[in-house]
Amino acid sequence: MNQAVEQYMRTLTYSDQQTESAPTPSPSVKDVKTLDVQITELMASLPRHLRDRPWTMAELVQRLSGKYRARPHGQQVGQALLRLGWRKERRWERGYDGARVWLQP
Repeated sequence: MNQAVEQYMRTLTYSDQQTESAPTPSPSVKDVKTLDVQITELMASLPRHLRDRPWTMAELVQRLSGKYRARPHGQQVGQALLRLGWRKERRWERGYDGARVWLQP
């Protein structure tokens, strides 16, 4: 009986060593273009009447791809827009109702 327990303990120790030495999988990171490039390409692909209008953050986020998730975070998009020279503004006209919009340079 003692021999069986010792054998069982050895197999447990061996399996523990195997799981500790196994490499852990890296987090899933998609190979996507940077947000700066995505925004530039998006604006270049649109006709002038669509491109030269105020954009809300929600509209932009829906058209871009994220690195870790399907869509990027609004903060990351905002930082990219600022790097590209865009400016943000709050619109109080009819139809906007105080919405924050982004304007191209």
